[in-house]
Amino acid sequence: MNKILVKSDDIILNYDLHSLPTAQHKSGLAGLLLMIESMKMRGFSNIPEVLEISAFKASIRFNRAAFRDMFNDLYSSEVIESKPSKKKREKGEDDKKTVIEPKRTERRETTNKKGEVKTEVYYIYDDYIPKGGFLKCFYPDGDGLWLKLWRDMLWNTLRGIPTTRLIYTKEADKKETAQTWNKLAESLRERENNKIISESISSSIFIGAQDENAEKVPFKGNIENNFLLHFSLIASLIFVPRSVSLKKTDRGKSFDNGYALAVPEPSDLKEFVQDAKLMLKELETDVSGYRPRASIICMPEEGGLEYLTLLNALARKKVSNSQISDSIDAVEIYHLQKKGNSIKLLNLGRILPDRRLLSDYELMYNTCLNPFFKSQRIKNLLAGLPWYEDMHVMFSVLPWETFAFSPGETPNLISFFGADVEKKLNAIKEELKSKGGDNMTDEVRDDQLAIIVRNVVKSYVRVKTEKKTGFSWATQKEQSRFKETALKVCSQAFLDMRGRRDRVFVEYFTGVLCSVPQYMPEEDYITVVNTLLSDPDKVKCLAMLAMSATSSLYRSGNDNQSDKKKEEANDDEQ
Repeated sequence: MNKILVKSDDIILNYDLHSLPTAQHKSGLAGLLLMIESMKMRGFSNIPEVLEISAFKASIRFNRAAFRDMFNDLYSSEVIESKPSKKKREKGEDDKKTVIEPKRTERRETTNKKGEVKTEVYYIYDDYIPKGGFLKCFYPDGDGLWLKLWRDMLWNTLRGIPTTRLIYTKEADKKETAQTWNKLAESLRERENNKIISESISSSIFIGAQDENAEKVPFKGNIENNFLLHFSLIASLIFVPRSVSLKKTDRGKSFDNGYALAVPEPSDLKEFVQDAKLMLKELETDVSGYRPRASIICMPEEGGLEYLTLLNALARKKVSNSQISDSIDAVEIYHLQKKGNSIKLLNLGRILPDRRLLSDYELMYNTCLNPFFKSQRIKNLLAGLPWYEDMHVMFSVLPWETFAFSPGETPNLISFFGADVEKKLNAIKEELKSKGGDNMTDEVRDDQLAIIVRNVVKSYVRVKTEKKTGFSWATQKEQSRFKETALKVCSQAFLDMRGRRDRVFVEYFTGVLCSVPQYMPEEDYITVVNTLLSDPDKVKCLAMLAMSATSSLYRSGNDNQSDKKKEEANDDEQ
């Protein structure tokens, strides 16, 4: 049971972790304790006193001075100059707008295509941004890109509407501090009379909050629990999901798609606070454009996996045989984006710290560079599905050049899809060798089928290309022509398979892909035939994946440059 007490001029907040209603509240309690740790590290003279902290409970004493200094620090801001603009700013309603005079102006000369020189006036204003001093001492780069990312997220989502930013002005900060103190004190007095005060929760501190739901039920919480929400983002991490454009004009170019907030739900309060301090200190500082490279993800759910992976790395350092952190129950993911004058919650999810899930994610992290392949792999991991599941959906809706390599057509700003598939198939082959014939699970049978189908596809492409060119790849003659022909064979076969289903695909597989000599053991032949009869879509998906992987083998020149370098070059353009 969470309690609030007032003694003389002090307020004591007593919290029970399991009594808090949401992950955001639990993260807020951890964030409050981290806030106090930050004040200690920075030498504040007035600091809230932690009377007790254990796995599930925390008791904190505030006097007015400590409470004031903490809140002032939480909502402190710094003044920066705005970017030069050709327009003066205005304030007020549409019919009562007044012009705001700028801080200063700049005159710039520009020359048009006719050689005419034109002077333009630019207006510059004073803006303010969150200072975030309490995070500087935790982030490894101090006032660097991780803090900039936090500020950008805040100003573009939770505080994206100008009126929600007023708390960062000195006058509003002082008012909010006094009001919050008075509300907490009033809540205690009412509790003594067996009354609980509730108040509306603002969406600027509670993600997804609204005044009332569709049933007209108001969105409210009690005073002391709402207080924790001010601190929930301190223990959270911010990520930037990136999408890929497939337009002809900028095919393969990445663009930011809002922000993903990874909000932890601690299970052991004391241990989590210690883990969070270390985790924030050990964030990677490599740069991708104006973002930390580690913050760039291909889909929002990856932010939750990244958060859990960072905590697990700490767990392994503390206990050598530990594979998973004991201080956290889950990570909630909130995908936010500003659209016009409103902030949209595009998606939300919850990821549990499953050992197998995180182990598989860590294995694929450095081998999956193509955003489409990686996204589907993550979806399958989270759903507990085979690695190849639903890949055929992408094959049907995205341009075929994304999957079957075509010089000048395949997106060249991202790593090639087929290269990732080839790495996965090679890893499967090595794993099957190490397992031998033992433990024939469904997963092993699927892996064996994937390798069998890959061998069928590779043999078809090689033999078909040899017939078209009139010479063998083994001769090392006219390799350029051989590769060019092989890529055309791959592309045509990929398109042929994409347009066929069920019995028609089975006829294509047996009558076309198997029309060239296929040397396979009898048990492999039986495996393929049985699967074609029982689940032709599985064979089709694996065959199209294998065709994509095979086309990656025949890339040449600049098209075959390091996929890791491609990814980094694309990131650096952001």
